[in-house]
Amino acid sequence: MEKKQYKISELVKITGVPKSTILYYVNKGLLPEPVKTSPNMAWYSEDCVEKIKFIKDMQARRFVPLAHIKRVLHKYDECGASLQSLLNLNRTVFNYKSPDDKEFTKKQFIALPGISEEFLNELEELNFIIPMEEGDEKTYGQEDYQQYMHLKNLAECNIHLPDLAYYPELIGQMVKKDMEIHHKATDHLKKEDGDMSEFVQMTEKMSEAARASRQYLFDRLFSREVVLHAEEHLTKIIINERKDEEK
Repeated sequence: MEKKQYKISELVKITGVPKSTILYYVNKGLLPEPVKTSPNMAWYSEDCVEKIKFIKDMQARRFVPLAHIKRVLHKYDECGASLQSLLNLNRTVFNYKSPDDKEFTKKQFIALPGISEEFLNELEELNFIIPMEEGDEKTYGQEDYQQYMHLKNLAECNIHLPDLAYYPELIGQMVKKDMEIHHKATDHLKKEDGDMSEFVQMTEKMSEAARASRQYLFDRLFSREVVLHAEEHLTKIIINERKDEEK
């Protein structure tokens, strides 16, 4: 069955996306070039409707740069995978933005209350803050701001950030190990006809379980160590008080 063709005005009406944005997507290679039948008439394929909806959905989420969306759409074109399956997969990986969660350029970010460009550069160099990058542009969000403030508080408690450089290093190793396990668990799945439903389901289960397990283990182990450290500290105080009394 021949796919329907749309004028750009029809795409605007169907998707709710402005004409300028659609042309921008075409210019960036996210949408295919339209078929021009005259200098003032261009027709867009039916696939563009779903792709525009996909791009809107992805951009409504935290940290999904256009470069990533472009790669996903090209993979869709190559294997014919369902865009709905790809959306489900990305919903597992990326979180929704909250209504008040804004995105900032670096210039805008360092203008926020309490932000120091020097400290921000140090955090990025140590991989404690990882902004999204689109070409030469960096984008920051609310989570980056919260992370900055948490680390600023640590620094004010006389904790030297280079001493915590093992954080991103160990977490990076954990992510790589998780992906090795993920590949091993999903390699057997069928990939014919672009069917990704089982792959998406397994990824969702594994992601949820891994995140929950990491949080559970960290909270339990950390609280145990804090209690032990507090007991040691209290014991030292009691011993010192007794020594003072004996003098």
